[in-house]
Amino acid sequence: MGWISVRKALRMFLTALSLFLMTCAPAIHFYHHVDRSVARGDYEAAIRKLRENHHRLTGRNEVLYLLDMGLLFHYAGQPDSSIKYLLAAERRIEELYTKRLSREAAAMLINDNVLPYAGEDFEKVLVNVFLALDFAEKGEIDEALVEARKVDLKLRNFTARYEGKNRYQEDPFARYLTGVLYETAGEINDAFIAYRKAYEAYQKYGKEFGVSVPRFLLDDLVRTATLMQFSEERDRFLAAGGHPYDPAT
Repeated sequence: MGWISVRKALRMFLTALSLFLMTCAPAIHFYHHVDRSVARGDYEAAIRKLRENHHRLTGRNEVLYLLDMGLLFHYAGQPDSSIKYLLAAERRIEELYTKRLSREAAAMLINDNVLPYAGEDFEKVLVNVFLALDFAEKGEIDEALVEARKVDLKLRNFTARYEGKNRYQEDPFARYLTGVLYETAGEINDAFIAYRKAYEAYQKYGKEFGVSVPRFLLDDLVRTATLMQFSEERDRFLAAGGHPYDPAT
């Protein structure tokens, strides 16, 4: 397990950056240049272009700017700068959420189109996912675990809030990453729970998005179930295609 699996989890998130930029970017011409730089893997050029146009994203789109800068620095291999922007994005999202609650409590009717962009639910989770990856990259596992627990809390809140609705509630990639981090820290029971939630999320969304449960996730489930002596769960995931695990080897 350990850092190799953290890197494996990192590769699973390579599509998230383009998801941010393509689905959430405002209709501003310079973003085409950012997208092209990202497609070439030239993250430094994308960062320069985004910085040059920061003035176009102040105010209503400030959260988007902070998110994109955080992700670009992450992929540019600069975790310290990534952490700086992602923490700023998280703070701003929380501020906007608090203000929104205050307006609702005061029964203030304001058109959402004129309010500052406060991030989609999946973005609020990905902030902590990438913070966890950044801290793990720096070898700061305790800090990464803090972010992993934030991911778990947010997903549980979304599940409770949107029960029975066709809304973003779970994230197999985020769950898998938290499992990797828990296992790296020796928290095997928490790791097993996170892996199982990732498995359940794959089953729930697999057909809709055309993805299947990765074999390595089944292996992780068998391994952690074996270590925890969860024999029924071990046999369940062996039957699903996981490989046997012998702690003695």
